[in-house]
Amino acid sequence: MTGTTTGAKLSLHDLRIAFGPRRVVDLDHLELGSGQILGLAGESGSGKSITALAMLGLASTFGAKVEGSVRLDGEELVGAPESRLRELRGSRVSMIFQSPVSSLDPLLEVGELFERTLRLHGVRKREASERASDAFREVLLSTDLLRRYPHELSGGQAQRIAIAMSLALRSEVLLADEPTSALDVTVQAEILDLLRRVREERGMSVLFISHDLAVIAELCDRVAVMQLGRIVEEGPTARVLGEPEDDYTKRLVAAVPKIGAQV
Repeated sequence: MTGTTTGAKLSLHDLRIAFGPRRVVDLDHLELGSGQILGLAGESGSGKSITALAMLGLASTFGAKVEGSVRLDGEELVGAPESRLRELRGSRVSMIFQSPVSSLDPLLEVGELFERTLRLHGVRKREASERASDAFREVLLSTDLLRRYPHELSGGQAQRIAIAMSLALRSEVLLADEPTSALDVTVQAEILDLLRRVREERGMSVLFISHDLAVIAELCDRVAVMQLGRIVEEGPTARVLGEPEDDYTKRLVAAVPKIGAQV
């Protein structure tokens, strides 16, 4: 697999995240290239999700203290004013989650949610409606779903809608936190195909967080393996998962079920 990297879109340097005296992330360096899909792999509790939240300036809302550097196209986000971070969230960096339905307002129809979100970013009402419809078509969803409430959606529909929101906002970076782990295999494959197409057609950079190495092997250009808040190995996906060098990575790869393997 080859990426379309033309330089770092999002870069992390000397990132330290702590809850009180307990440091949960101690990350020296990580870069997401422009137009690249980077996998962030590791077991639950390794620090993957809180790292993504720190990229959006949201880790502090969970009581975490963040130090170091997170740069978007060279602009420092750590310590940036909250007003500036609000401008960047959605309009330039979006995030989708493992349970997309729970991240949608249950009291709003999907179309109204899109309109409100887009208007918060300065989009006029008519254009917001047009962008929502265009984004739905791009993720192969019927625009009839704009008139539904979140509880009326399937998991796959809700995840496509979350991706459609980032497209409507014209985000440049998508942080995807375990976006397929709650979906069945068929729907999972559809979401992975959609993410590939979004990268190819929009040039969007994607950070794909997952504990599932098989999914990362299928989707990602590069992979960084995280253990106890540190990156222990990083490189092209085929190399890292095919010929791992770190003992922890070797154990993760060895734990992936093999087709035809004896149980």
